[in-house]
Amino acid sequence: MGYFDGKVAIITGAARGLGYDYVKFFLQDTEASQRHYSPEAFEELVQQGMIKRAGTSRDMYGCMRYLCGEDASWMTGQTLYVNGGSMSRF
Repeated sequence: MGYFDGKVAIITGAARGLGYDYVKFFLQDTEASQRHYSPEAFEELVQQGMIKRAGTSRDMYGCMRYLCGEDASWMTGQTLYVNGGSMSRF
């Protein structure tokens, strides 16, 4: 995994007690990743994933919104990997 992998903790709980979940992201197109990877190296990593594009803040938002909502009320202590399939194993 690359240097700019990220992990966001989401503390949830008003209706169900204190809980936590994580969103683990990889290959976000940010200024930090642009400083760490050459454009060619970054594109090579992107092309190794199942979805052939870099992640965006919108991708992260959808997962965080889910974890903070009622649809995730029975979920706690989990990690969602938001990585475009770059870490998939078959």
